[in-house]
Amino acid sequence: MQGRMRVSTWVVAMGLGLAACGPTEEQLQQLAELPVVTAEKVRLQGEIERLTTEISQIESELANLTMTRTPTSQEATPPSTPATVGQLVAHVSEMEEQLSSAQTRLRSLNATSATQVQRITQLETSIAEERAALEGQRERVSSLEAAIAGLEMEITRQGEVNQHLERTVETMTDDANTVWYVVGTKAELLDRGLIREEGGSRVLFIFGKRGKTIVPSRTMDPSMFTAADQRTLSWIPLPVAEEGGDDEPKWTVVTSQDLGAVGSTLDERGRVLGDALSITDPQRFWANGRYLIVVRS
Repeated sequence: MQGRMRVSTWVVAMGLGLAACGPTEEQLQQLAELPVVTAEKVRLQGEIERLTTEISQIESELANLTMTRTPTSQEATPPSTPATVGQLVAHVSEMEEQLSSAQTRLRSLNATSATQVQRITQLETSIAEERAALEGQRERVSSLEAAIAGLEMEITRQGEVNQHLERTVETMTDDANTVWYVVGTKAELLDRGLIREEGGSRVLFIFGKRGKTIVPSRTMDPSMFTAADQRTLSWIPLPVAEEGGDDEPKWTVVTSQDLGAVGSTLDERGRVLGDALSITDPQRFWANGRYLIVVRS
Protein backbone atom coordinates (compact mmCIF):
# COMPACT_ATOMS: atom_id res chain seq x y z
CA MET A 1 0.00 0.00 0.00
CA GLN A 2 2.82 2.41 0.93
CA GLY A 3 4.53 1.56 -2.35
CA ARG A 4 1.40 2.46 -4.30
CA MET A 5 1.13 5.80 -2.44
CA ARG A 6 4.73 6.61 -3.29
CA VAL A 7 4.05 5.87 -6.96
CA SER A 8 0.95 8.11 -6.90
CA THR A 9 2.90 10.95 -5.24
CA TRP A 10 5.60 10.60 -7.85
CA VAL A 11 3.00 10.72 -10.60
CA VAL A 12 1.41 13.91 -9.13
CA ALA A 13 4.79 15.59 -8.73
CA MET A 14 5.70 14.70 -12.29
CA GLY A 15 2.39 16.08 -13.50
CA LEU A 16 2.94 19.38 -11.71
CA GLY A 17 6.46 19.59 -13.13
CA LEU A 18 5.13 19.00 -16.60
CA ALA A 19 2.47 21.64 -16.15
CA ALA A 20 5.00 24.19 -14.95
CA CYS A 21 7.73 23.89 -17.55
CA GLY A 22 6.55 21.35 -20.11
CA PRO A 23 7.55 17.68 -20.40
CA THR A 24 11.05 16.71 -21.32
CA GLU A 25 11.94 13.78 -23.52
CA GLU A 26 13.00 11.70 -20.51
CA GLN A 27 9.87 12.56 -18.60
CA LEU A 28 7.67 11.57 -21.48
CA GLN A 29 9.43 8.18 -21.66
CA GLN A 30 9.00 7.64 -17.92
CA LEU A 31 5.32 8.42 -18.24
CA ALA A 32 5.02 5.90 -21.05
CA GLU A 33 6.78 3.16 -18.99
CA LEU A 34 4.83 3.86 -15.82
CA PRO A 35 1.96 1.33 -16.46
CA VAL A 36 4.50 -1.40 -17.30
CA VAL A 37 6.50 -0.78 -14.11
CA THR A 38 3.35 -0.77 -12.02
CA ALA A 39 2.15 -4.07 -13.55
CA GLU A 40 5.56 -5.70 -13.05
CA LYS A 41 5.59 -4.61 -9.43
CA VAL A 42 2.16 -6.15 -8.86
CA ARG A 43 3.29 -9.36 -10.58
CA LEU A 44 6.41 -9.60 -8.40
CA GLN A 45 4.38 -9.06 -5.26
CA GLY A 46 2.01 -11.85 -6.31
CA GLU A 47 4.95 -14.15 -7.11
CA ILE A 48 6.45 -13.49 -3.68
CA GLU A 49 3.16 -14.33 -2.01
CA ARG A 50 2.80 -17.52 -4.09
CA LEU A 51 6.38 -18.52 -3.31
CA THR A 52 5.83 -17.95 0.41
CA THR A 53 2.66 -20.06 0.35
CA GLU A 54 4.41 -22.82 -1.58
CA ILE A 55 7.32 -22.95 0.86
CA SER A 56 4.93 -23.05 3.82
CA GLN A 57 3.02 -25.91 2.21
CA ILE A 58 6.21 -27.93 1.68
CA GLU A 59 7.24 -27.27 5.28
CA SER A 60 3.85 -28.56 6.44
CA GLU A 61 4.14 -31.69 4.29
CA LEU A 62 7.59 -32.46 5.67
CA ALA A 63 6.34 -31.94 9.22
CA ASN A 64 3.52 -34.42 8.59
CA LEU A 65 5.87 -37.14 7.33
CA THR A 66 6.12 -39.77 10.08
CA MET A 67 8.79 -42.41 10.03
CA THR A 68 8.22 -45.89 11.46
CA ARG A 69 10.74 -45.75 14.27
CA THR A 70 13.11 -48.69 14.72
CA PRO A 71 13.10 -49.86 18.36
CA THR A 72 16.30 -49.24 20.31
CA SER A 73 18.31 -52.02 21.87
CA GLN A 74 16.67 -51.28 25.24
CA GLU A 75 13.17 -51.76 23.84
CA ALA A 76 11.47 -55.03 23.16
CA THR A 77 11.17 -55.75 19.46
CA PRO A 78 7.83 -57.36 18.63
CA PRO A 79 7.95 -60.37 16.32
CA SER A 80 7.58 -59.33 12.68
CA THR A 81 5.32 -61.15 10.28
CA PRO A 82 5.18 -60.99 6.48
CA ALA A 83 2.05 -58.79 6.84
CA THR A 84 3.77 -56.18 9.00
CA VAL A 85 6.87 -56.22 6.82
CA GLY A 86 4.67 -55.64 3.80
CA GLN A 87 3.11 -52.64 5.54
CA LEU A 88 6.57 -51.29 6.31
CA VAL A 89 7.65 -51.69 2.68
CA ALA A 90 4.51 -49.84 1.54
CA HIS A 91 5.17 -47.08 4.08
CA VAL A 92 8.78 -46.65 2.94
CA SER A 93 7.71 -46.52 -0.71
CA GLU A 94 5.02 -43.94 0.04
CA MET A 95 7.51 -41.76 1.91
CA GLU A 96 9.98 -42.01 -0.95
CA GLU A 97 7.33 -40.73 -3.35
CA GLN A 98 6.39 -37.87 -1.04
CA LEU A 99 10.02 -36.81 -0.54
CA SER A 100 10.72 -36.95 -4.27
CA SER A 101 7.62 -34.86 -4.99
CA ALA A 102 8.55 -32.27 -2.35
CA GLN A 103 12.13 -32.07 -3.59
CA THR A 104 11.02 -31.64 -7.21
CA ARG A 105 8.67 -28.82 -6.28
CA LEU A 106 11.31 -27.21 -4.10
CA ARG A 107 13.85 -27.17 -6.91
CA SER A 108 11.33 -25.51 -9.21
CA LEU A 109 11.01 -22.48 -6.93
CA ASN A 110 12.91 -19.27 -7.75
CA ALA A 111 13.74 -17.44 -4.53
CA THR A 112 13.67 -13.64 -4.74
CA SER A 113 15.04 -12.85 -1.29
CA ALA A 114 17.71 -13.99 1.13
CA THR A 115 15.03 -15.15 3.57
CA GLN A 116 13.41 -17.37 0.97
CA VAL A 117 16.79 -18.78 -0.06
CA GLN A 118 17.49 -19.61 3.58
CA ARG A 119 14.13 -21.32 4.02
CA ILE A 120 14.59 -23.35 0.84
CA THR A 121 18.06 -24.41 2.07
CA GLN A 122 16.56 -25.51 5.37
CA LEU A 123 13.92 -27.51 3.54
CA GLU A 124 16.61 -29.20 1.42
CA THR A 125 18.40 -30.14 4.66
CA SER A 126 15.18 -31.55 6.11
CA ILE A 127 14.63 -33.65 2.98
CA ALA A 128 18.21 -34.96 3.21
CA GLU A 129 17.64 -35.95 6.84
CA GLU A 130 14.38 -37.69 5.95
CA ARG A 131 16.15 -39.58 3.17
CA ALA A 132 18.83 -40.74 5.63
CA ALA A 133 16.12 -41.99 7.98
CA LEU A 134 14.40 -43.63 5.01
CA GLU A 135 17.60 -45.49 4.15
CA GLY A 136 17.68 -46.82 7.69
CA GLN A 137 14.16 -48.10 7.20
CA ARG A 138 15.20 -49.81 3.97
CA GLU A 139 17.97 -51.62 5.84
CA ARG A 140 15.46 -52.59 8.51
CA VAL A 141 13.12 -53.98 5.86
CA SER A 142 15.94 -55.97 4.24
CA SER A 143 16.94 -57.36 7.62
CA LEU A 144 13.39 -58.38 8.42
CA GLU A 145 12.88 -59.98 5.00
CA ALA A 146 16.12 -61.96 5.41
CA ALA A 147 15.07 -63.05 8.91
CA ILE A 148 11.64 -64.13 7.68
CA ALA A 149 13.16 -66.05 4.76
CA GLY A 150 15.47 -67.82 7.21
CA LEU A 151 12.56 -68.66 9.50
CA GLU A 152 10.51 -70.00 6.60
CA MET A 153 13.40 -72.24 5.56
CA GLU A 154 13.80 -73.43 9.15
CA ILE A 155 10.06 -74.09 9.43
CA THR A 156 10.17 -76.11 6.21
CA ARG A 157 13.18 -78.07 7.47
CA GLN A 158 11.55 -78.68 10.85
CA GLY A 159 8.38 -79.81 9.07
CA GLU A 160 10.37 -82.37 7.09
CA VAL A 161 12.15 -83.52 10.27
CA ASN A 162 8.83 -83.85 12.08
CA GLN A 163 7.32 -85.83 9.22
CA HIS A 164 10.32 -88.15 9.25
CA LEU A 165 10.02 -88.56 13.02
CA GLU A 166 6.31 -89.25 12.74
CA ARG A 167 6.94 -91.93 10.12
CA THR A 168 9.70 -93.40 12.28
CA VAL A 169 7.44 -93.45 15.34
CA GLU A 170 4.63 -95.03 13.34
CA THR A 171 6.99 -97.68 12.00
CA MET A 172 8.42 -98.40 15.44
CA THR A 173 4.93 -98.54 16.94
CA ASP A 174 3.74 -100.90 14.23
CA ASP A 175 6.81 -103.07 14.71
CA ALA A 176 6.32 -103.10 18.50
CA ASN A 177 2.71 -104.24 18.05
CA THR A 178 3.33 -106.84 15.34
CA VAL A 179 2.77 -110.43 16.46
CA TRP A 180 2.93 -113.73 14.63
CA TYR A 181 0.78 -116.83 15.06
CA VAL A 182 0.37 -120.26 13.50
CA VAL A 183 -2.27 -122.92 13.99
CA GLY A 184 -1.92 -126.56 12.90
CA THR A 185 -1.70 -130.20 13.80
CA LYS A 186 1.28 -131.70 15.54
CA ALA A 187 2.44 -133.45 12.35
CA GLU A 188 2.15 -130.28 10.25
CA LEU A 189 4.08 -128.13 12.65
CA LEU A 190 6.76 -130.74 13.24
CA ASP A 191 7.21 -131.09 9.50
CA ARG A 192 7.59 -127.31 9.13
CA GLY A 193 10.12 -127.19 11.94
CA LEU A 194 8.05 -124.86 14.10
CA ILE A 195 7.82 -127.25 17.07
CA ARG A 196 9.92 -130.10 18.46
CA GLU A 197 9.48 -132.87 21.00
CA GLU A 198 11.51 -133.19 24.17
CA GLY A 199 11.76 -135.98 26.73
CA GLY A 200 10.81 -139.64 26.37
CA SER A 201 13.84 -141.09 28.28
CA ARG A 202 14.02 -143.21 31.47
CA VAL A 203 15.51 -141.82 34.67
CA LEU A 204 17.27 -144.56 36.73
CA PHE A 205 14.48 -146.97 35.73
CA ILE A 206 12.52 -145.74 38.77
CA PHE A 207 10.01 -143.30 37.36
CA GLY A 208 9.38 -145.16 34.17
CA LYS A 209 9.52 -143.64 30.72
CA ARG A 210 8.98 -139.90 30.71
CA GLY A 211 6.46 -138.67 28.11
CA LYS A 212 7.44 -136.35 25.27
CA THR A 213 6.63 -132.68 25.53
CA ILE A 214 5.93 -130.39 22.57
CA VAL A 215 7.91 -127.15 22.72
CA PRO A 216 8.51 -124.33 20.24
CA SER A 217 11.47 -124.51 17.92
CA ARG A 218 14.59 -122.68 19.10
CA THR A 219 14.46 -120.42 16.01
CA MET A 220 11.41 -118.71 14.60
CA ASP A 221 11.01 -117.86 10.92
CA PRO A 222 8.44 -115.02 10.61
CA SER A 223 7.67 -115.99 7.01
CA MET A 224 6.10 -119.24 8.28
CA PHE A 225 3.67 -117.37 10.55
CA THR A 226 0.71 -115.10 9.98
CA ALA A 227 1.55 -111.52 10.98
CA ALA A 228 -1.03 -109.41 12.80
CA ASP A 229 -1.38 -106.25 14.89
CA GLN A 230 -2.01 -107.12 18.53
CA ARG A 231 -4.00 -103.88 18.94
CA THR A 232 -6.68 -105.16 16.56
CA LEU A 233 -6.29 -108.93 16.85
CA SER A 234 -9.07 -110.01 19.20
CA TRP A 235 -9.57 -113.58 18.04
CA ILE A 236 -7.82 -116.27 16.01
CA PRO A 237 -9.92 -118.83 14.07
CA LEU A 238 -9.37 -122.51 14.89
CA PRO A 239 -10.37 -125.17 12.30
CA VAL A 240 -13.47 -127.09 13.26
CA ALA A 241 -13.57 -130.88 13.38
CA GLU A 242 -14.26 -132.67 10.14
CA GLU A 243 -17.75 -134.07 9.67
CA GLY A 244 -17.97 -137.59 11.08
CA GLY A 245 -14.68 -137.14 12.87
CA ASP A 246 -13.76 -137.63 16.48
CA ASP A 247 -14.74 -135.41 19.33
CA GLU A 248 -14.42 -131.66 19.17
CA PRO A 249 -10.73 -130.83 18.78
CA LYS A 250 -8.79 -129.27 21.58
CA TRP A 251 -5.99 -126.80 21.05
CA THR A 252 -2.83 -126.43 23.09
CA VAL A 253 -0.87 -123.20 23.25
CA VAL A 254 2.76 -124.34 23.32
CA THR A 255 4.32 -120.86 23.48
CA SER A 256 4.54 -118.67 26.58
CA GLN A 257 1.34 -116.62 26.27
CA ASP A 258 -0.66 -115.88 29.41
CA LEU A 259 -3.87 -117.92 29.17
CA GLY A 260 -5.43 -115.72 31.84
CA ALA A 261 -6.00 -113.18 29.07
CA VAL A 262 -8.00 -115.68 26.97
CA GLY A 263 -11.79 -115.41 26.75
CA SER A 264 -12.33 -118.83 25.14
CA THR A 265 -13.39 -121.87 27.12
CA LEU A 266 -10.48 -123.94 28.49
CA ASP A 267 -10.55 -127.52 29.73
CA GLU A 268 -8.90 -128.74 32.94
CA ARG A 269 -5.56 -129.05 31.14
CA GLY A 270 -5.68 -125.51 29.79
CA ARG A 271 -6.55 -126.53 26.26
CA VAL A 272 -8.74 -124.21 24.15
CA LEU A 273 -12.18 -125.47 23.17
CA GLY A 274 -14.31 -124.18 20.34
CA ASP A 275 -13.62 -122.72 16.92
CA ALA A 276 -11.68 -119.59 17.95
CA LEU A 277 -9.08 -118.35 20.39
CA SER A 278 -10.46 -115.17 21.95
CA ILE A 279 -7.99 -112.61 23.32
CA THR A 280 -9.47 -110.28 25.93
CA ASP A 281 -6.29 -108.51 27.09
CA PRO A 282 -3.76 -108.18 24.24
CA GLN A 283 -1.04 -106.50 26.34
CA ARG A 284 -1.14 -109.26 28.93
CA PHE A 285 -1.56 -112.07 26.42
CA TRP A 286 1.48 -111.08 24.33
CA ALA A 287 3.65 -109.82 27.21
CA ASN A 288 5.81 -112.98 27.35
CA GLY A 289 6.37 -113.37 23.61
CA ARG A 290 5.15 -112.21 20.23
CA TYR A 291 5.14 -115.65 18.57
CA LEU A 292 2.07 -117.84 19.15
CA ILE A 293 1.93 -121.54 18.25
CA VAL A 294 -1.36 -123.39 18.71
CA VAL A 295 -1.28 -127.17 18.22
CA ARG A 296 -4.30 -129.38 17.73
CA SER A 297 -4.32 -132.00 20.47
